[in-house]
Amino acid sequence: MTTYFSGVNSNKNVGVFGINYLDKTLYGIGKGDLILIGSRSGAGKSTIANSIAIKNRNRCKVSLFSLENFEDDLEMHVGYLKFLELTKRYDVSERAFMQGGANSLMTEEIVNEIDSAMDVAFKGLHVFHRQPNFTIEKLVDAMMKEKEAGCELLIIDHLDYVEKDAYDLNDNIHQTMLMKTIRQVQDETKMAVVAISHLRKPMFGQKLFKIPSMDEFIGSSNKVKEATVVIMFAPDDEMNELSTTSARKATFCCIRKNRFGGFRNEAARLYYDLKRGQYEDAYEVLSVNYTGSEIKELRNEI
Repeated sequence: MTTYFSGVNSNKNVGVFGINYLDKTLYGIGKGDLILIGSRSGAGKSTIANSIAIKNRNRCKVSLFSLENFEDDLEMHVGYLKFLELTKRYDVSERAFMQGGANSLMTEEIVNEIDSAMDVAFKGLHVFHRQPNFTIEKLVDAMMKEKEAGCELLIIDHLDYVEKDAYDLNDNIHQTMLMKTIRQVQDETKMAVVAISHLRKPMFGQKLFKIPSMDEFIGSSNKVKEATVVIMFAPDDEMNELSTTSARKATFCCIRKNRFGGFRNEAARLYYDLKRGQYEDAYEVLSVNYTGSEIKELRNEI
């Protein structure tokens, strides 16, 4: 028999997004959640994944499957953020930084602070880096091992780096199998899962709406069907073009699906602070239509 408290326990909060708007709206990350996050290029998919992992490492046992990144990539990204904070040289790209293009700016003090930031950035996390031939079968094995090690929150960045079990398998069938398998493993292990995914690139001449709809995920619609929550991010190009500083980036965030709340015709404009490497607490609430083609300013919130 289900009681109120048994129901609460099966959906208990195990983590936070570390983004004020999402934590206020969704009350953090629930034990039964399979959260799907989609983003266009430039909206910082991996930054979101890494931030969720770091924000929760002292709250619960977290595993980060960083399937896009090779070993050392994540630490170097943290080093780059610290470099920006210390030097304010936003004209230096991350690629240039990682390839030694900022060496002339590196004093001993800056190097020591960067090394210190890199050393502590992922302590307390189990990070699973990119591997060749990482199929659904290997993903399941890795997820089960993480559960045996006590994992409560698993972050997969990105789903699209999980390879097909057979070369000639249809893309949509592969994506369907992938999402259904993750959901089955989650039902068995009771881990909360946050999965990051690419969106389709627009066809030539196709209109690009301001906030993506759920139809824009690469692959099968079963990605959305299996998820309990779907969140979309997109850079606010118009706002960023008007900005007087390159250290503050405006980003749209929209909860497109919530199993306990349905579709919300609401979004938020968030601001990512490159100096601190995180989203600001203040945000602007917007109304948005289903396709994401029309938005209207509503109010500011903190």
